[in-house]
Amino acid sequence: MTLKKLIILFSFAICLISTNAYSQLDNQILSTELPINAKDTNKLVFSFNSLNFLRNTEYFGSIEFGKTLFGYSLNPKLVYYPNSFVRVDIGGIFRKDFGTAEFTIIAPTYSIKISKNGYSGIFGNYEGGMSHQFIEPLFNIDYAITKPLENGLQFKINKKRIFSDTWIDWQRMIYQGSPFKEEISAGTSNLITILGADKKFKISIPLQGIVHHFGGQIDTARTAPLSTLVNLAGGLRFSVVFAENSFVKELRSDNYLVTFHDGSPKKVEPYEDGYGIYLNLLVRTKLLNVMASYWNGEYYMAANGTQIYGSLNPVEPTVKSFREDSRQLLFLRLFYEQKFYKGLNLEVRVEPFYEFSRKAVDFSYSIYLRYNLDVKLAHMKPNFSE
Repeated sequence: MTLKKLIILFSFAICLISTNAYSQLDNQILSTELPINAKDTNKLVFSFNSLNFLRNTEYFGSIEFGKTLFGYSLNPKLVYYPNSFVRVDIGGIFRKDFGTAEFTIIAPTYSIKISKNGYSGIFGNYEGGMSHQFIEPLFNIDYAITKPLENGLQFKINKKRIFSDTWIDWQRMIYQGSPFKEEISAGTSNLITILGADKKFKISIPLQGIVHHFGGQIDTARTAPLSTLVNLAGGLRFSVVFAENSFVKELRSDNYLVTFHDGSPKKVEPYEDGYGIYLNLLVRTKLLNVMASYWNGEYYMAANGTQIYGSLNPVEPTVKSFREDSRQLLFLRLFYEQKFYKGLNLEVRVEPFYEFSRKAVDFSYSIYLRYNLDVKLAHMKPNFSE
């Protein structure tokens, strides 16, 4: 499929569904937020966050092998608010997979956040994962479980008409003589409302991009190639919100043109450029949420993307039987959400999909139970002037 044909198909698809409904899923239960409230000034708080998870992918194609993630992740920490716009977190994260004696992840956590008038910056372990609001072809939904920590710097804007999240994640540090390359990811996720910011019907423009880089000059991995992989996505979102007492809560449509480019000085990947269209329709109701998603991609790769959308299996990237230059997938996603009380939320997902090349149906299902607890320990005024 040429780029010209892709653009024509993308435009035609928007015309077909713009009067209907859909959305890229919010993934709120998998998001990590660090709020600051003026009323918390000078408070020292014990915060406990847990995510209990069961994610099973019954995949039998060549691009992603099925797997099961089953366990829990804990993040106890101390939080201090020295004033009305600063938050300091220090604690640890512990991931335990059932069926193993050891913890899969044991790591310290630390961050300092400054936030004023809708603008915020975070240094340390920032608001990562699904909080970025990336689409799945760019950002792996499994990261909420397998990669709960992102380390680096983040700048966010959260205004009535614009959401913007720009970050750099330093994934692997090198020192003089390190036998491997440094690894860095940087990205930006933006949603700009161009019509109806205060209305029930809205039109927005999502713009997203991620760069993944292997490099460095002081390592000893001289034969390892430098690598820079770029993924971009942009499109249109249409959303309609209904009255609070309506059975249907929201209709939404998200439509994206997605691209891949290998910007490495020496090309070693099977593909240099790739494209895709990603179309979604969501109906949010009182009982459950229903979403249909369509993916059509060619020569597509994404270092941070959900694997099922790619054109090759990274486990066996050089084996042709583990590659599909062209991929079409049609998903039906069912989501049930339950808020038991403040801080305790449950979500159950069932996501069958049809793979056109195999003429087969595979599926995944997930259960997430999130518990957040905040307990005030003390009121401490810092001994320095603001």
